[in-house]
Amino acid sequence: MTLQILDPILGEDLFLSGKHPPPALHRLDATRPRVNDSAGGMNRFPSAPAPARSAMTDVTPTLERLGEAIATVPVSPNHVALLSVIRAQEGLPDARLLTHRGDSWLSRRKVLTAAGDLLADDHGAWLGSELARDAGDARVTIQRLRALDYQLTQCEVDTLYIVQDLGGAQDNFLQLEIAVEEEFIDRRLFSLHDWRSTPAKDLAGLVREAEDGERYDSDHRQRQRPAAYCLRRVVHVGAFVDEAAAVDLRQQAAQRSRLLRVGADAGSARRITAGALVEELGGDPGPYTWRGRRLFNDWTLASPGRSGLRFCEHWAVQLTDWTSPPLGRSMSLIPLWTHKRKIAEITRNPNSVHELYGKLESIDRRVGVPFGWYFYMLHGNLIADWAGRRILDAAEAGQIVLPEHDYQVLKRWRARPYGF
Repeated sequence: MTLQILDPILGEDLFLSGKHPPPALHRLDATRPRVNDSAGGMNRFPSAPAPARSAMTDVTPTLERLGEAIATVPVSPNHVALLSVIRAQEGLPDARLLTHRGDSWLSRRKVLTAAGDLLADDHGAWLGSELARDAGDARVTIQRLRALDYQLTQCEVDTLYIVQDLGGAQDNFLQLEIAVEEEFIDRRLFSLHDWRSTPAKDLAGLVREAEDGERYDSDHRQRQRPAAYCLRRVVHVGAFVDEAAAVDLRQQAAQRSRLLRVGADAGSARRITAGALVEELGGDPGPYTWRGRRLFNDWTLASPGRSGLRFCEHWAVQLTDWTSPPLGRSMSLIPLWTHKRKIAEITRNPNSVHELYGKLESIDRRVGVPFGWYFYMLHGNLIADWAGRRILDAAEAGQIVLPEHDYQVLKRWRARPYGF
């Protein structure tokens, strides 16, 4: 059967041959995060009562004032002074540092003279103006600037994740992301040697070549300024989850309503929506619960939530929100573990399921969370999903005993897997 997809967004015809729908139709539940607790279907969750959300303006201090206060605090290894300043702000009395993530840097670099004097704060914008001076001839710009021995900085960033629990629903907390910025005089502007086989022809190429200058070794890499704190953002995670779920629900509806022509050839083709075609082929077109929502649902309904543990005491979240035409808006949430004790990755599937379950329970004890291994499995780096499937099979075979609420969570996950 040939499928001709009429995509009203891209305005293109895509032909795919075979007996099954194209992968994008097979995976309406996997191509993007899913949404909506109240929808019926395979993996729809029983919902705990949703408490009213506090308005952002009621619980979030004025960001400008908070950012100014944070910027004045000297950086210290344990960040005690930073936490004292944050807790003094309205709405943040119990803010706590959960974890941090480094190994990143700002794309923006400063341009310095050979003596270390500041020429520009943004090397990309500055190179654009220099290129304009040379009538757009990148080769002339490179030759002119290479002789001046200018330098570039690099601002390395370690992001601190600080949370304020607001009680109630498991996603009802504020998360502050604060960058610890350390800026160094990093390298020459442009390499001393013209080694590229394809010379720069435009601004993008000019910037790439500028960033390929010889990097200083650690003994000669000096600080350009003292380390500093910078408030990146304050997010009400529950409000983010609500918005992301609504965005995803609209995207699912748009996918289901896409018009297709299906037939052996163009002459015999019939028109049908993607959602109707999935149903016709025995699939479930959705809507599906967004995976960020499922994460908090699972915590609430499984042993961690039932035992009174708060998600934001054990996990932070990495949030993204961006828009790119023609795909539109995309919002994502990825959990970040916060454990400080070493946890070994489970790489081997032992012969005995009891040995496997013992390893998973040891992780629970190390992190202090019953059924905590399940959330590490969702994260994916330390526990693979085969472990969850094997534990569920063993529970159904009577080989091990799981609490009923954990069994139901694991069963829903197997029926509609998700992860991060």
